Amino acid sequence: MKQEKRYKHLYPTAFMLYVTFFVHGFGAAIIGQNVTSLQQQWGTTAAGVVAVTSALGIGRLITYPFSGALSDRFGRRPITLIGSFVYVFFFAGILVSPNAQVGYFVAMLCGVANGFLDSGVIPGAMEILEDSGLASILTKLVISIAQYILPMMIAYLLANDMWYGWTFVFCIIILIVNALLLTRAKFAPQPKVETENGEKVKGFVRVSKASKFAVEGIALIVIGYTCTATFQIFLAVNKSYGMDVLGMTEGAAGQIQSMYSLGSILMVVATTFLLKWIKPVKFILICPIIAGATEFLMFVSRNTTLAVAGGFIVGATAAGGVLQLVTATMTDLFPASKAKCVSAVMIAGALSQFSATVMASKLAEMFGMEYSLLVAVGFTVLGIVLAVVVNIRYSIIEKSLAAEGKSL
Repeated sequence: MKQEKRYKHLYPTAFMLYVTFFVHGFGAAIIGQNVTSLQQQWGTTAAGVVAVTSALGIGRLITYPFSGALSDRFGRRPITLIGSFVYVFFFAGILVSPNAQVGYFVAMLCGVANGFLDSGVIPGAMEILEDSGLASILTKLVISIAQYILPMMIAYLLANDMWYGWTFVFCIIILIVNALLLTRAKFAPQPKVETENGEKVKGFVRVSKASKFAVEGIALIVIGYTCTATFQIFLAVNKSYGMDVLGMTEGAAGQIQSMYSLGSILMVVATTFLLKWIKPVKFILICPIIAGATEFLMFVSRNTTLAVAGGFIVGATAAGGVLQLVTATMTDLFPASKAKCVSAVMIAGALSQFSATVMASKLAEMFGMEYSLLVAVGFTVLGIVLAVVVNIRYSIIEKSLAAEGKSL
């Protein structure tokens, strides 16, 4: 108990770190939630605006391979500050982008900022709170809260004939003020990197001889891709689906996103309690089944009530922490390679954010916005099959460890 309170005086710093992730929640969804305004600004179609969001994945892919190493070497503060100011350029850049081509390159900055913030904020918060589970859940929670608030802010601007860019300006102001405060904030000391027998650990170190990285390890990395595709495609197209397919007004279609974010928030909170009885490996099978079935029903039904309810269900089962639970499962199976596990799953997620969104936008251009949901369903089905494999392998490994007098 004493150790848990060791850095209690640094909680204000942790709060500032989470403020950056709150703004990141806006950044990840702000293009998709301003499709109509950006169509007019860029002179393109709704699918063309959605295609721009794929650049976020490229930005993350550019950053992840080195941002973690820079964070470990130079500290959490400078990496978080870099991410914050890159985000400022993203928000400002979108407002002045004359067309979708320029917007695409500006959108990459959002992914770059995301990569830096992941590498600075998450470990920084873990070191202050000294509880990696709580720190991870809180990052997901603040992002979900932001994505719940954003559609309401946009609806207010629309109802009052105000400029859509005020939400962007709001984010810029918060980032600059918060960054200035972070320059003077105190951080917890970074843990020293320990090695075994004086040598660096190479590869993914197994928890048991029964573990097979080529099977469950690869499967979990691919699930990192598929579960990201499930919610990223939905996040990018849900508002356009409501407007273009169901004929909802822009404000009404924003309710799908609001319910999506509410479902995500409630699921994150619920998961903190459910994990006492249900292991993460079970969640990564159950949640995609529900999310995939919901998206398929939305595709075939074309019903506004189901669309709003579906937003809640998809938010809860696809964006309610599944990616974090995939990472948790992989670190359970390869406990001596936690950082490598996180990097591998996050890189898969970044690849998904880019490629899956492109596939969805191309299909939407050819057949209609609703067909992008089928892309999400297809990826989800693949993830379900792999989750079955992982659950079977997990049971085998548990039995192997039990025979050795150990447990997962």
